[in-house]
Amino acid sequence: MKLWTYGSVALLYRMVGYSYPINEKLTIDSSAFVKYTNGAPISFDVASKVTFDQKYWGGLGYRAEDAGSIMIGADISRNIGIAYAYDFTLSDLNEGSKGSHEFVLTLRFNNNKDSDEDGVPDDIDECPEEPGTEENKGCPEEEEEDDPNDDKDNDGVLNKDDKCPEVAG
Repeated sequence: MKLWTYGSVALLYRMVGYSYPINEKLTIDSSAFVKYTNGAPISFDVASKVTFDQKYWGGLGYRAEDAGSIMIGADISRNIGIAYAYDFTLSDLNEGSKGSHEFVLTLRFNNNKDSDEDGVPDDIDECPEEPGTEENKGCPEEEEEDDPNDDKDNDGVLNKDDKCPEVAG
């Protein structure tokens, strides 16, 4: 734990968060933030958001004895996101402020390696050496092999004996 000083003012910030995967599509992310500034009351924030399909999210936040917030957002791509938040004042300041609107554009400048150049970064790609799809977590679609005892074209000749297994005749 580190305590910073700015002139004669001491500052202490601590944050903790955790991600709870519910299933393949839903994740809940929660966080808490404590701020201590010498000469001011301790500030405490909590927030939680639910993410669907690693793309769309909504959440709620609360700052002790001050404000609440409602948030929604979406990732347009791996590097671009948009969000909207509305903060509503819960303290005596609400007489002068009925709340605030916040619009956010997120640009992520990162160097996520994509070894197979399929658009899925290696850190989340389950098959980083083979091109695949985002829907399949970076892995290629599995092709079904023809069963030689099937009759793919329904002409009465089994695939193993049929010179044209996809054309009836």
